[in-house]
Amino acid sequence: MGIIVSDALTLQNGIEVSGYYVHIDDILIQKSNVGDFKYTVTGEACYFATKQARDQCKSKIDTYKLVLATSNVSDIHEQLYTELKKRFTLVEDDM
Repeated sequence: MGIIVSDALTLQNGIEVSGYYVHIDDILIQKSNVGDFKYTVTGEACYFATKQARDQCKSKIDTYKLVLATSNVSDIHEQLYTELKKRFTLVEDDM
């Protein structure tokens, strides 16, 4: 599961890319005692130039750490992807 993002992304070397693929990896669920939230969920959003680059284990072009407070862990992938999509305007789901 991942998303294809059409928003422009400027890399550290100044190159601008769009149509890149983002996949969430390294998901960690921790019990939390903060208010109504029972769990803190973190994950790493890994950016690749294309889906094919990810499938071929090519280098990531960027990463972003996601942090989510939630009261349940059902459909945790969906919750994380919903949170991730808030960062972008032009997103297409890729199952």
